[in-house]
Amino acid sequence: MRLFLALFFCTISSVLIAQTLTISGKVADKSTGEPLPFASIGIKDKPINSITNMNGEFDFHLPSEYRNEILVISMLGYPNYEAPVWSLLENTSQVILMEKVSTVLDEVIVADSLTGPDIIRIAVSKVNENYPLQPFVLEGFYRDIKKVGGTYISLLEAAVKIFDEDYAEPRNKFKLRERVRLIEVRQSLGYENRFTAYFDQDNLLEDLLLQNNIRYHYMDGDQELFDHVIREKDSYYDGHRIYVLSYVEDVSLKLFVDKDNYAIIHLEYDSGPTNDIIEKRKGMYSKFVGHKKVLDFKKYEGKMFLNFMSVTTKINW
Repeated sequence: MRLFLALFFCTISSVLIAQTLTISGKVADKSTGEPLPFASIGIKDKPINSITNMNGEFDFHLPSEYRNEILVISMLGYPNYEAPVWSLLENTSQVILMEKVSTVLDEVIVADSLTGPDIIRIAVSKVNENYPLQPFVLEGFYRDIKKVGGTYISLLEAAVKIFDEDYAEPRNKFKLRERVRLIEVRQSLGYENRFTAYFDQDNLLEDLLLQNNIRYHYMDGDQELFDHVIREKDSYYDGHRIYVLSYVEDVSLKLFVDKDNYAIIHLEYDSGPTNDIIEKRKGMYSKFVGHKKVLDFKKYEGKMFLNFMSVTTKINW
């Protein structure tokens, strides 16, 4: 029996008002027609955003005062898509096609000699420069989905406010620093399912927030990472030139680092399967099939704030 746990958190730094507009659609690759999951949806120069789901679909709710603003869709390896908000309101089944682009690098005289270890050391050392060091609030949406044998058995959703002091390194990296306020909660009847006894019963929202490698400085002093990270081909992400770094040893890690200020703007992590027994319960034992997470950050008023987090854990019993 395979158990599936998915956690999703998307920060939306906006003020909730009564009158809202909704833009719905699907984002796909123009050449292949394949959906583009986790594409960033936002309003140009405004602190409000969302992302596409695993099928490339989105419902973007925004205040009516943004009717004449510009909607921006961004995805790694694709040029940004921009269009006036008002032009996208009527069609509720629109498909926005994005075309991959080959980037022609600017001519240089002195070769870029930075290695992967050089870049990751600089990026880690600049966390306090690139991320907030003043108290802030994030308004967001949280979703917890559980699946057994390919069938969804429970759903928990919540509108939340996240209060945090700053991104300074905490003394205890395993104790939650953020404070969470639940604004509204919706829970499915599936939480009464008999299989829920086999799922982790910890505070899943707390566990999710503790997965933020940047906020909790998990990479600081990681000599193994510093020595073996590899620099891949440079690219573009959300309109910015980026370094692409990868690490493949006992785990898989990919980092996108802004070339202008060395801010880590995107992180992908995959632990892979393990043969270790996690626990025994009711005559059965569990093993990890995989643990994946994605972190994405967006700049607002000169600092990088959490855009979304997605954590997926698969366990065999």
